[in-house]
Amino acid sequence: MEISMQDGTKTFADKEKRAFEEEIDLMADEMTLEDYEKVPVEDFGAALLRGMGWDEDEEPETKKAKNKHLSSAMRPNLLGLGATPPPSELFFDKRKGFTGVEPKTKRG
Repeated sequence: MEISMQDGTKTFADKEKRAFEEEIDLMADEMTLEDYEKVPVEDFGAALLRGMGWDEDEEPETKKAKNKHLSSAMRPNLLGLGATPPPSELFFDKRKGFTGVEPKTKRG
């Protein structure tokens, strides 16, 4: 899509191209094998953890206080990450799927 302006302003395509080139110029250079070899194996794990927010100088008491709000709860069987369980009032029948109520049991 190209839009020409009579007042001398750039076209939409020119603006997009300029924005793309500016973003490319701001990007870091590509890593080489020599860059990877400069990092000792012993420090690689710590560097990885620092990238995820780990701070080796942080006091253990602070870590415990920070993680108090976290709780672990069991997920229902076969429920994937990010999925919400069905409402408790639904009943699953193998033949009919989810139904509104649990079927009455026959008394014999």
